[in-house]
Amino acid sequence: MNSYTYWTITKDAAFVIVAPPKWVTALAAEKKEVLFKRQVELGRGLTGPLSLFSSFGTFPQEYVIELDGEQHVIMQRVLWESLPKEAKEEMLCTIAQQFDAWDARPIPSTLPAHLVPYANTFATTPGANCLAAALFAICTEPELEEWIIQEWVHDQTFAEKLRLASFAKTEERFKGGDVVAWVNEEGVIQHAAYCIEDDLFFNKNGQIFFNPWKIVDWAELEQNWDQFTPQVYRKI
Repeated sequence: MNSYTYWTITKDAAFVIVAPPKWVTALAAEKKEVLFKRQVELGRGLTGPLSLFSSFGTFPQEYVIELDGEQHVIMQRVLWESLPKEAKEEMLCTIAQQFDAWDARPIPSTLPAHLVPYANTFATTPGANCLAAALFAICTEPELEEWIIQEWVHDQTFAEKLRLASFAKTEERFKGGDVVAWVNEEGVIQHAAYCIEDDLFFNKNGQIFFNPWKIVDWAELEQNWDQFTPQVYRKI
């Protein structure tokens, strides 16, 4: 279970194995191979194509699985702890850039002062999500409410906080100070971002270490969340 990525495991999974690291290493080779292949098929975190990590040297063959013509590295604790510190750092940076391209728009002079320390930076703890970032952006007493930007906020909590802050839906195009939320077909909020000015937004795309708070433009948000419907909320 790695930085919430276990939530992405396919619904085909029927069981979860919780075991100490040495349980895996003690498995017979054929059982280990079956287990590792299944983990790749189910989308378990900490697996990835060998081609992505080829620059880090050679991995023990028992942690390399071939599936559908492609080789995958299965990262287990024993393997991770055997890697030198430099390799770990490079590997984490490589993985991080699969989540975010590490590019951002410059911080505009109009960005609210309480957001400046966070803009275009990474969190140091996992869990903080997009809804928390948007709520902190619209807070009126940032010195008292800064804690919320580090939290995981539920969509219903987010909607209630918008209401309490006197934000309501509008059919007009977004402008500075608005919050844009993306909803699914059932009307459940899936994402939110704060409009700074024009097409610039303060945004966080997910809840793991590798999702930074950053300044993005509307075109990027549209592309990333085009499967959902945007709704504009404005202070009344």
